[in-house]
Amino acid sequence: MKWFYNLKISAKLILAFIIVALIAGMIGLVGIININNINRLDTEMYERHVVQLSELIPVTQGYQSLRVGLREIIALDDIASKNQSAATINENYKAVIEGLQQFGKSIKDPRIKNAYDTFNDVMTNRFPVYMENVIQLAMTNQKDQALNMVSVEGAPLNEEVSRAIDELISIKIELASAASDVNSAAAKTSILTMAVLIIAGVVISMALGMFISRIISNPVKKLEEAADKLALGDVNINIEATTAKDEISKLMQSFSNMIENIRSQAFTAERIAAGDLTVDVEIKSEDDLLGKKLHELVEKNNEVLTSIALASEQVSAGSEQMSESSIALSQGATEQAGSIEELSASIEEISSQTKQNADNASQASRLAESAKANAEAGNQQMREMLKAMQEINYSSTNISKIIKVIDDIAFQTNILALNAAVEAARAGQHGKGFAVVAEEVRNLAARSAEAAKETTDMIENSIKKVESGSDIANETAGALAKIVGDIGQVADLVSNIAAASNEQASGIVQINQGIMQVSEVVQTNSATSEESAAASEELASQASLLKMQVDKFKLKREM
Repeated sequence: MKWFYNLKISAKLILAFIIVALIAGMIGLVGIININNINRLDTEMYERHVVQLSELIPVTQGYQSLRVGLREIIALDDIASKNQSAATINENYKAVIEGLQQFGKSIKDPRIKNAYDTFNDVMTNRFPVYMENVIQLAMTNQKDQALNMVSVEGAPLNEEVSRAIDELISIKIELASAASDVNSAAAKTSILTMAVLIIAGVVISMALGMFISRIISNPVKKLEEAADKLALGDVNINIEATTAKDEISKLMQSFSNMIENIRSQAFTAERIAAGDLTVDVEIKSEDDLLGKKLHELVEKNNEVLTSIALASEQVSAGSEQMSESSIALSQGATEQAGSIEELSASIEEISSQTKQNADNASQASRLAESAKANAEAGNQQMREMLKAMQEINYSSTNISKIIKVIDDIAFQTNILALNAAVEAARAGQHGKGFAVVAEEVRNLAARSAEAAKETTDMIENSIKKVESGSDIANETAGALAKIVGDIGQVADLVSNIAAASNEQASGIVQINQGIMQVSEVVQTNSATSEESAAASEELASQASLLKMQVDKFKLKREM
């Protein structure tokens, strides 16, 4: 198969079309052979059966004419007519015999041969004797004998001939049907053979087409995949060129060379991207634009990066000196700002405490004023309480006098009750009820006296407590009066302290504002110094970074 792979694509296609044409020709040739075979079978069926049947028809017709002629010659009276009819009968007989002979020539089937022999024997041996006898009787006007012979001898002969003809026709029809079945089977076989050949031809053609298509499309598909990867920037691809010598193999080899060239230039660009500017770019030809531009890129980048490296070193040195000066200035400003911030914080704390003292003094003054007012109100209420206690003492004295009168009344009532009891005792039986009343009155008087005594004791105890409370209230009133005086003095002192504290707080606020202004100036200077230091450090850092970035490149001056 190597020779096929080495063919050009056009030769492969032409060869494939030739093979397909040969397959089609073979199918057509087989079809022609099958059609010819079917035609031969049909011709054979026609010649063996249809033609013989057509030959048998004149024989049958001739035989029927013979029967009719024999009957007609019997019926004729004129001798001339009889002679003419006899001649016609002989001619028809000759025609039947000739037809039988002609029919017998093409007989091949033994059954037809047997039926034919029977028919031929009757017609050549027995029927001529019968025919001559009938004609002879008819010619001698022996009609009755002739008709009797037709009925007696002719009927069996006619039946035997008819049976032989029917058997020949039946056998012929059967053989024709068998031949038709054979022809149909041959036609089906031919159709099946043609179908199989056509299917085989289609399958072979499709397989051949797919084979040639795969031979062409597989390498093209590989080229397409490689081209897609190459379009995406993937140069790590390999195309295995086939050993064939057709156009596709040559194209794959050319494509492989192109990929190898692109890979080489890509690796060169990779080294350049990695910072290796010492690479030597190979220029393939005068038309190698990418190679030329890569070479120019390496040379120009060497020049530019060398200049940048020198400039970055100078900038780095200057920025380091500037950064040191800015850092020293920033540190001094930072220390000043810290001291001012501490002083400001202390003054803020003093101001807060002074303000808190003023607030506390103001609150204490308000509380003292409130306490003074409350003490004065308590002193006034104490005086009113003393007055009420005096009134209670006076009322208790009057109640004591009234209780004493009640006690005297109870005593006198008790005496009267005793007198009434004495008088009742004197009265005897009639004063017994009055004695009971007197006893009850005496009991009530005793109870009243006892209650008056208890009330008197309670009132006297209350009077003593009121007098003791009056003394305490008088002392308390004196103490409250003294407290009111002291609270007034304290309120005045607290008011003076609050005023002084407020004045101190105002002064401290002004001092703090001045310190804050100084602090803002110092902080501004510190921030400016720090920004300068940061800018210097950033410049130094950028210069160092620039130098580091340049150091990543391998320059030709370093070699």
